[in-house]
Amino acid sequence: MSKDSLTFKKFEIYSNDDESSSVDLRGGTPRIEYRESVFLPYVVVECHIVDTGNAVLVDDRYVSVLEAIKCQGVEKVDFAIEDSLGNKINLDGDDYHLRVAATSEISTSFKATTFKLSLVSPEAFDNLIIENECRNAYGGKISDIVKSIIKNNLKSTKETTNFDVTLDTFNQQGKSRKPFDMILDLQKICVPESVQTDKGKT
Repeated sequence: MSKDSLTFKKFEIYSNDDESSSVDLRGGTPRIEYRESVFLPYVVVECHIVDTGNAVLVDDRYVSVLEAIKCQGVEKVDFAIEDSLGNKINLDGDDYHLRVAATSEISTSFKATTFKLSLVSPEAFDNLIIENECRNAYGGKISDIVKSIIKNNLKSTKETTNFDVTLDTFNQQGKSRKPFDMILDLQKICVPESVQTDKGKT
């Protein structure tokens, strides 16, 4: 994504106590780091916010984001950006929003409070739920096993269209592993059905 003329289409955080209560963070001159990695199974967004203390109207007075929303963890965040080339990242709505993982580096001056929000996609939390652990015996193609873990263990409703079908069949016990740990272990040993060689695809 281009670094020029980056436009924040949406950057809104919702209260855990009342999801109808939200704050638009675009006015807090946010500085954003957005990361996706094949080695990290969920999206990470790090942002620094400058809060001047008049973000939210509560009981006839304006208060800061931290005072109104608390930002204690797992608050829903809708996030959408677009660059000058028209490339878009839309992480909003019921299926594709973010959640607050941590609030840190809080610094207060006479005029403003600056703080850092660490945001992750909801799967980062779903992966930690005990009832979502992989405890069964898994068999079949690794690509099918991974799809099953995403659907049945992580309870994801997201459409999974970017899977490479893998070769051969495989059997393994879950051994109470976290879903992402299981998937990353399988990733190391899977072979795509269409293997690229020096002579082309086999």
